[in-house]
Amino acid sequence: MRDFAQSLKSNEIQQELSSASTEQALFVVFKDAIWRHDIASAWFTFRSDALKQIAIKWCDHPTCSREACRRSGDCGSAVGWQRRARGPE
Repeated sequence: MRDFAQSLKSNEIQQELSSASTEQALFVVFKDAIWRHDIASAWFTFRSDALKQIAIKWCDHPTCSREACRRSGDCGSAVGWQRRARGPE
């Protein structure tokens, strides 16, 4: 959320998105602000892209064996997720 806030051009919106004093309040303030400023779709696109990059990094990590994912479907990589989403073959 911090990276998204910093990516915005408006300093006013950046400040608003970062203004909450507690973690729980941050989520409430953030959610309300993205809808009020009509930037929710930009947030969801940003979030989706960020999660995709995390999955790609994880899948490329040496401890994640793509072959093991194909065999067991237990790995957290994209291959394992796809297999679980499709169900048994």
